[in-house]
Amino acid sequence: NTGWVTTPTLLVCFGLLTPLGANTLVQTLEQDSAPAPACSQDASRPLVLLSGGLDRSPSNESDIGALTPSSSRRLYALLHNKLITPGRPLIISGGNADQGIPESRVLRQLAMLGRVSPEQIITEERSTSTWDNATQTASLLRSKQNSIALVTSARHMKRAREAFERQGFDVCPVPVDFVYVPPGGLGYVLPQSFALIKSEQAIHEWLGVLAYKLRASHSP
Repeated sequence: NTGWVTTPTLLVCFGLLTPLGANTLVQTLEQDSAPAPACSQDASRPLVLLSGGLDRSPSNESDIGALTPSSSRRLYALLHNKLITPGRPLIISGGNADQGIPESRVLRQLAMLGRVSPEQIITEERSTSTWDNATQTASLLRSKQNSIALVTSARHMKRAREAFERQGFDVCPVPVDFVYVPPGGLGYVLPQSFALIKSEQAIHEWLGVLAYKLRASHSP
C-alpha cells in the first residue's frame, strides 16, 4: 500500500522539477491573464504598480540591483508599452518586511532613470503583502479614484485582482512579465533547477488565491 502512495508522489515531485510540469502550473495562472486591454490606455485610471520584492536589503534608495527581476520587468513593461504618459499618476506599492528601505522607493528611482517625472510618482511604503498592497492603496486613493490600472506579473494577477476588487476598486488588469514557455526539445521533460523555482512560485500563487478567497468570504 505504501508503494502505491509513494510512486504517484514521486512522479508528481519529478514532474515539478521539469519544465513540462513547471510551465503547466504557470499556464493555469497566466491563461486567464489576457494582454493589456484597452482600458490600460485610459489616462484617467492611475497606474498601480505592485513591487515584486527584493533579492537583498538595498544599501540606499538608488540601489536598483537589490530589486528582483520581477520588480524590474514589471516597470520595464510599462515603459516599453508607453503606458506612463505625462501627468498620469503612477502609484508604486511595496514596503519592506525587514523595516529597511521600502521596495517602492527603489522602484521609484528606477522609474526616474526611465525618465518618469517624479511629480507623477506616488509611493506606498507600508505594505508587506498583496493584501496590504490593496488596503494601503485604498487609503491613498479611495476618496479620489476607484478605477485603476493594476500592473503585476501575469502569474500574480489572479491573486492581486482578488485583493483589490475586495477593496472596492474597479480593476483594469495589466498583466506583464509572462514566464510560460511552450514545449520544445528533450530538455522540456528533464529536471532543471529553474523549473523547481517556477513550480514553487506557481504553487505559492495558487495557495495565495485560495487563502484570499477564504479571507474574503469570512470578512464582513
